[in-house]
Amino acid sequence: WRNNQDMFDKIRNYFSNLKKHKYFHYHVRNKTIDEICSIIRRWHMKEVGRGNKCIIAYDYIKLTGEKVDKNWAEHQAIGEKIDKLKRISEELNVPIVTAMQMNRAGENQNRRSSTLTDDSSAIALSDRLQWFASFVSIFRRKTVDEIAMDGRQFGSHKLIPLKTRFQGKDAAGHQDIIRRPIIEETEGREIHSERLEYNYLNFEVDNFLVEDRGSLADVVEATTQRFDIEEARVMGDGSTTI
Repeated sequence: WRNNQDMFDKIRNYFSNLKKHKYFHYHVRNKTIDEICSIIRRWHMKEVGRGNKCIIAYDYIKLTGEKVDKNWAEHQAIGEKIDKLKRISEELNVPIVTAMQMNRAGENQNRRSSTLTDDSSAIALSDRLQWFASFVSIFRRKTVDEIAMDGRQFGSHKLIPLKTRFQGKDAAGHQDIIRRPIIEETEGREIHSERLEYNYLNFEVDNFLVEDRGSLADVVEATTQRFDIEEARVMGDGSTTI
Protein backbone atom coordinates (compact mmCIF):
# COMPACT_ATOMS: atom_id res chain seq x y z
CA TRP A 1 0.00 0.00 0.00
CA ARG A 2 2.98 2.32 0.44
CA ASN A 3 3.53 2.29 -3.33
CA ASN A 4 -0.06 3.40 -4.00
CA GLN A 5 -0.28 7.12 -3.24
CA ASP A 6 -4.07 7.13 -2.95
CA MET A 7 -4.07 4.19 -0.53
CA PHE A 8 -1.11 5.67 1.37
CA ASP A 9 -2.99 8.95 1.93
CA LYS A 10 -6.14 7.15 3.11
CA ILE A 11 -4.26 5.03 5.64
CA ARG A 12 -2.20 7.94 6.97
CA ASN A 13 -5.28 10.14 7.33
CA TYR A 14 -7.07 7.42 9.28
CA PHE A 15 -4.22 6.94 11.76
CA SER A 16 -5.29 10.00 13.78
CA ASN A 17 -8.77 8.50 14.28
CA LEU A 18 -7.41 5.03 14.97
CA LYS A 19 -5.25 6.30 17.84
CA LYS A 20 -8.39 7.26 19.76
CA HIS A 21 -9.35 3.58 20.09
CA LYS A 22 -7.50 0.53 21.37
CA TYR A 23 -7.06 -2.13 18.71
CA PHE A 24 -5.38 -5.52 19.12
CA HIS A 25 -4.60 -8.06 16.42
CA TYR A 26 -3.45 -11.64 16.88
CA HIS A 27 -2.48 -14.20 14.24
CA VAL A 28 -4.22 -17.48 15.10
CA ARG A 29 -3.48 -19.36 11.90
CA ASN A 30 -3.60 -23.17 12.28
CA LYS A 31 -4.57 -22.94 15.95
CA THR A 32 -7.39 -25.11 17.25
CA ILE A 33 -10.53 -23.57 18.70
CA ASP A 34 -9.39 -24.47 22.23
CA GLU A 35 -6.15 -22.54 21.70
CA ILE A 36 -8.10 -19.60 20.27
CA CYS A 37 -10.46 -19.52 23.26
CA SER A 38 -7.44 -19.57 25.58
CA ILE A 39 -5.95 -16.57 23.74
CA ILE A 40 -9.27 -14.72 24.02
CA ARG A 41 -9.48 -15.32 27.78
CA ARG A 42 -5.93 -14.14 28.46
CA TRP A 43 -6.34 -11.05 26.27
CA HIS A 44 -9.65 -10.14 27.88
CA MET A 45 -8.31 -10.40 31.42
CA LYS A 46 -5.09 -8.51 30.61
CA GLU A 47 -6.25 -5.77 28.22
CA VAL A 48 -9.99 -5.32 28.85
CA GLY A 49 -10.85 -6.39 32.36
CA ARG A 50 -13.94 -8.03 33.77
CA GLY A 51 -17.13 -6.06 33.11
CA ASN A 52 -15.60 -3.68 30.55
CA LYS A 53 -16.91 -3.43 27.01
CA CYS A 54 -15.19 -4.74 23.88
CA ILE A 55 -15.90 -6.45 20.57
CA ILE A 56 -14.07 -9.57 19.38
CA ALA A 57 -13.85 -10.29 15.65
CA TYR A 58 -12.74 -13.73 14.45
CA ASP A 59 -11.86 -14.03 10.76
CA TYR A 60 -13.23 -16.50 9.78
CA ILE A 61 -14.81 -19.89 10.66
CA LYS A 62 -13.00 -22.77 8.95
CA LEU A 63 -10.87 -25.76 9.94
CA THR A 64 -7.63 -24.49 11.53
CA GLY A 65 -5.97 -27.52 13.06
CA GLU A 66 -9.03 -29.45 14.21
CA LYS A 67 -8.73 -33.15 13.41
CA VAL A 68 -11.23 -34.76 11.06
CA ASP A 69 -11.59 -38.51 10.47
CA LYS A 70 -14.24 -41.05 9.57
CA ASN A 71 -15.75 -40.79 13.06
CA TRP A 72 -15.67 -36.99 13.23
CA ALA A 73 -16.85 -35.27 10.04
CA GLU A 74 -15.92 -31.78 8.87
CA HIS A 75 -19.35 -30.32 9.58
CA GLN A 76 -19.21 -31.73 13.13
CA ALA A 77 -15.82 -30.09 13.76
CA ILE A 78 -17.14 -26.77 12.43
CA GLY A 79 -20.25 -27.11 14.59
CA GLU A 80 -18.12 -27.70 17.69
CA LYS A 81 -16.06 -24.63 16.82
CA ILE A 82 -19.17 -22.46 16.58
CA ASP A 83 -20.47 -23.85 19.87
CA LYS A 84 -17.22 -23.03 21.71
CA LEU A 85 -17.15 -19.49 20.31
CA LYS A 86 -20.70 -19.03 21.59
CA ARG A 87 -19.69 -20.33 25.03
CA ILE A 88 -16.67 -18.04 25.36
CA SER A 89 -18.89 -15.12 24.32
CA GLU A 90 -21.35 -15.94 27.12
CA GLU A 91 -18.54 -16.58 29.62
CA LEU A 92 -16.94 -13.16 29.07
CA ASN A 93 -20.24 -11.39 28.28
CA VAL A 94 -18.85 -9.85 25.08
CA PRO A 95 -20.09 -10.00 21.46
CA ILE A 96 -18.10 -12.05 18.95
CA VAL A 97 -18.43 -11.17 15.26
CA THR A 98 -17.36 -13.73 12.69
CA ALA A 99 -18.14 -14.93 9.17
CA MET A 100 -18.57 -18.09 7.11
CA GLN A 101 -18.40 -18.69 3.42
CA MET A 102 -21.49 -19.34 1.34
CA ASN A 103 -21.96 -22.43 -0.78
CA ARG A 104 -22.73 -22.49 -4.49
CA ALA A 105 -26.41 -21.78 -3.89
CA GLY A 106 -25.40 -18.29 -2.74
CA GLU A 107 -23.12 -17.42 -5.66
CA ASN A 108 -24.58 -14.55 -7.68
CA GLN A 109 -22.11 -13.99 -10.52
CA ASN A 110 -24.04 -13.65 -13.81
CA ARG A 111 -27.30 -14.64 -12.11
CA ARG A 112 -30.60 -12.91 -11.52
CA SER A 113 -31.95 -12.28 -8.04
CA SER A 114 -34.89 -14.65 -8.63
CA THR A 115 -32.48 -17.60 -9.00
CA LEU A 116 -30.55 -16.94 -5.77
CA THR A 117 -31.01 -18.69 -2.44
CA ASP A 118 -31.10 -16.05 0.29
CA ASP A 119 -31.73 -18.29 3.30
CA SER A 120 -29.76 -20.39 5.78
CA SER A 121 -29.30 -23.23 3.27
CA ALA A 122 -26.73 -21.04 1.46
CA ILE A 123 -24.36 -21.20 4.47
CA ALA A 124 -21.44 -23.50 3.76
CA LEU A 125 -19.95 -26.28 5.93
CA SER A 126 -22.44 -26.46 8.80
CA ASP A 127 -25.96 -25.36 9.69
CA ARG A 128 -25.03 -25.15 13.38
CA LEU A 129 -24.23 -21.47 12.94
CA GLN A 130 -27.94 -20.67 13.09
CA TRP A 131 -28.35 -23.00 16.08
CA PHE A 132 -26.02 -21.02 18.34
CA ALA A 133 -25.60 -17.51 16.92
CA SER A 134 -27.70 -14.62 18.22
CA PHE A 135 -27.74 -12.90 14.82
CA VAL A 136 -27.21 -14.50 11.41
CA SER A 137 -27.34 -12.64 8.11
CA ILE A 138 -26.16 -12.89 4.51
CA PHE A 139 -23.90 -10.12 3.24
CA ARG A 140 -23.50 -10.32 -0.52
CA ARG A 141 -22.99 -8.32 -3.68
CA LYS A 142 -26.18 -7.21 -5.40
CA THR A 143 -27.02 -8.67 -8.77
CA VAL A 144 -27.30 -6.40 -11.80
CA ASP A 145 -31.11 -6.51 -11.77
CA GLU A 146 -31.18 -5.70 -8.04
CA ILE A 147 -29.01 -2.61 -8.59
CA ALA A 148 -31.32 -1.55 -11.43
CA MET A 149 -34.43 -2.06 -9.28
CA ASP A 150 -33.09 -0.42 -6.10
CA GLY A 151 -31.16 2.36 -7.81
CA ARG A 152 -27.42 2.91 -7.84
CA GLN A 153 -27.70 5.40 -4.97
CA PHE A 154 -28.71 2.52 -2.66
CA GLY A 155 -25.38 0.78 -2.84
CA SER A 156 -23.64 -2.26 -4.25
CA HIS A 157 -24.22 -4.81 -1.46
CA LYS A 158 -27.06 -5.95 0.77
CA LEU A 159 -27.27 -7.47 4.25
CA ILE A 160 -30.20 -9.86 4.65
CA PRO A 161 -31.08 -10.82 8.27
CA LEU A 162 -31.91 -14.53 8.72
CA LYS A 163 -31.96 -15.03 12.49
CA THR A 164 -32.43 -12.17 14.98
CA ARG A 165 -32.92 -13.55 18.49
CA PHE A 166 -32.33 -10.31 20.41
CA GLN A 167 -33.93 -7.10 19.13
CA GLY A 168 -34.19 -3.55 20.40
CA LYS A 169 -37.35 -1.78 21.53
CA ASP A 170 -37.87 -0.20 18.07
CA ALA A 171 -37.29 -3.42 16.13
CA ALA A 172 -39.77 -4.37 13.43
CA GLY A 173 -40.07 -7.93 14.78
CA HIS A 174 -39.25 -11.34 13.37
CA GLN A 175 -41.37 -10.75 10.24
CA ASP A 176 -40.06 -7.46 8.85
CA ILE A 177 -41.96 -7.49 5.57
CA ILE A 178 -42.15 -4.52 3.20
CA ARG A 179 -44.80 -3.94 0.51
CA ARG A 180 -42.76 -2.98 -2.57
CA PRO A 181 -44.13 -1.30 -5.74
CA ILE A 182 -42.90 -2.93 -8.94
CA ILE A 183 -42.76 -1.53 -12.49
CA GLU A 184 -42.73 -4.08 -15.31
CA GLU A 185 -42.75 -3.25 -19.01
CA THR A 186 -44.97 -5.48 -21.17
CA GLU A 187 -45.48 -4.83 -24.89
CA GLY A 188 -44.32 -1.24 -24.49
CA ARG A 189 -46.62 -0.54 -21.55
CA GLU A 190 -45.67 0.00 -17.91
CA ILE A 191 -47.47 -2.37 -15.54
CA HIS A 192 -47.52 -1.25 -11.90
CA SER A 193 -47.88 -3.94 -9.23
CA GLU A 194 -46.82 -4.72 -5.67
CA ARG A 195 -45.12 -7.62 -3.93
CA LEU A 196 -44.04 -8.44 -0.38
CA GLU A 197 -40.32 -8.67 0.40
CA TYR A 198 -38.31 -9.14 3.55
CA ASN A 199 -36.51 -5.97 4.59
CA TYR A 200 -32.73 -5.72 4.14
CA LEU A 201 -29.94 -3.18 4.61
CA ASN A 202 -28.03 -1.51 1.77
CA PHE A 203 -24.29 -0.81 1.74
CA GLU A 204 -21.87 0.79 -0.70
CA VAL A 205 -18.54 -1.07 -0.70
CA ASP A 206 -15.55 0.66 -2.27
CA ASN A 207 -12.43 -1.38 -1.48
CA PHE A 208 -12.11 -1.06 2.32
CA LEU A 209 -14.64 1.77 2.62
CA VAL A 210 -18.12 0.56 3.62
CA GLU A 211 -21.00 3.06 3.79
CA ASP A 212 -24.56 2.53 4.99
CA ARG A 213 -27.19 3.33 2.32
CA GLY A 214 -30.44 2.73 4.19
CA SER A 215 -32.84 -0.20 4.01
CA LEU A 216 -35.44 -1.57 1.61
CA ALA A 217 -37.94 0.71 3.38
CA ASP A 218 -35.90 3.70 2.17
CA VAL A 219 -35.87 2.28 -1.37
CA VAL A 220 -39.66 1.93 -1.29
CA GLU A 221 -40.09 5.48 0.04
CA ALA A 222 -37.93 6.90 -2.76
CA THR A 223 -39.81 4.84 -5.35
CA THR A 224 -43.20 5.97 -4.01
CA GLN A 225 -42.15 9.61 -4.23
CA ARG A 226 -41.14 9.06 -7.85
CA PHE A 227 -44.55 7.51 -8.57
CA ASP A 228 -46.29 10.57 -7.08
CA ILE A 229 -44.24 12.92 -9.28
CA GLU A 230 -44.96 10.91 -12.43
CA GLU A 231 -48.69 10.75 -11.69
CA ALA A 232 -48.77 14.52 -11.13
CA ARG A 233 -47.07 15.03 -14.47
CA VAL A 234 -49.59 12.81 -16.26
CA MET A 235 -52.54 14.62 -14.61
CA GLY A 236 -51.08 18.01 -15.51
CA ASP A 237 -50.66 19.03 -11.87
CA GLY A 238 -46.87 18.99 -11.75
CA SER A 239 -43.79 20.03 -13.62
CA THR A 240 -43.04 18.28 -16.91
CA THR A 241 -39.37 18.05 -15.97
CA ILE A 242 -38.21 15.16 -13.76
